[in-house]
Amino acid sequence: MQVFKSYWKILNRYKGQMIMYLSIFMVVLFCFIIPNDMGEDGENQYTSMKAKFAVFDYDHSAASEALISYLEGIHIIVELKEDDTETIQDELFNRNIDCVLRIPEGFGEKLANGEQTGLVEIVAIMGTTISMLFETDLNTYLNFVNAYLLAGYDSKIAIEHTDTALNQQVDVRLPEQGDTSVMGNRYYYFNYLGWVLICMMVIGIAPILMVYNKKNLKERVHCSAYPFSRIHQEILLGVVLTGIGICAVIIAGAVIAFQGDVFSASGGLYILNMFSYMLVALGFAFLVSNLAANVEIVNMFANVISLGMAFLCGIFVPTEVLGKGVIAIAHFLPAYWYSQACGRIEHYTNGALGEILTCMGIELLFAATLVVLGMTISRKKRVEA
Repeated sequence: MQVFKSYWKILNRYKGQMIMYLSIFMVVLFCFIIPNDMGEDGENQYTSMKAKFAVFDYDHSAASEALISYLEGIHIIVELKEDDTETIQDELFNRNIDCVLRIPEGFGEKLANGEQTGLVEIVAIMGTTISMLFETDLNTYLNFVNAYLLAGYDSKIAIEHTDTALNQQVDVRLPEQGDTSVMGNRYYYFNYLGWVLICMMVIGIAPILMVYNKKNLKERVHCSAYPFSRIHQEILLGVVLTGIGICAVIIAGAVIAFQGDVFSASGGLYILNMFSYMLVALGFAFLVSNLAANVEIVNMFANVISLGMAFLCGIFVPTEVLGKGVIAIAHFLPAYWYSQACGRIEHYTNGALGEILTCMGIELLFAATLVVLGMTISRKKRVEA
């Protein structure tokens, strides 16, 4: 097993880049995908931000009270005892409040007369998102009232219509049955593998195969008593075990993230699809090892192939927003069929099993094609040498 041992020694030199891409993938998973629930219940989990505000009403009119009542309904009102600069600055600095609203005397009369500027005063920390949200809600209310006043309503009716209009809510729900565009976290986890698997396999394995393809080393090995078939068997064993090891780490990450969902029927199909695409990635590594002249070119091949397919085949950009021409081209790329299989597995039903297996079969055909191309190029180089 001398060749097999040498394979792992060479892999140890290139494991850093493989670990880097795997780490990037895991960081994206646990920091961005999992915390933002994109699963089946994601549409019911939105909550609006609420600002903590204090108000000083010096008008005490029906209009000012209606404004305060509206803002109190969508934000959090905090009581301040004194309206002085030092107190307000301290409260803002300590983040006890986000902003202060002052309603000057004569606010109701100015609003009824159609004045739009200088109605109120807001004190807040400049540039904060929450204060901008509060100011937007305030301006929305005043604009609605002004619109009703311009339409001929008196101030009392305008305020009533504004309250009615702004308090209306629409209940939006996704259909519970049938195909939907909502994808769960498992889909994004396994779908992104269409990018990272290619990078890791090409960058990690292609340089190893290039070492064994060096003319001097190949001639010395072939002159030894080591059987030719055994050399290739041990290299193939090392390559396959590397792919299986990476997939095992990815499966372990899925178990940590999704727990029992990985051991369901759809979870098993995700894993089977990943192994099918792993063979495609190994095929690319073999092909690149016969095309590249040095390791720097291997890195270029890895990024161009993986990122190109990720953008064209529905991994980074959903196929729904891609043009017909792009999708037509994507049919000739293995990542498209991998992504299509992921989409069908996410909405898995017994009737869709044939379509999923068809996608996996096409991936295996791509893997075989890549290996044949690599062998053809390798044989041509031997003849020319």
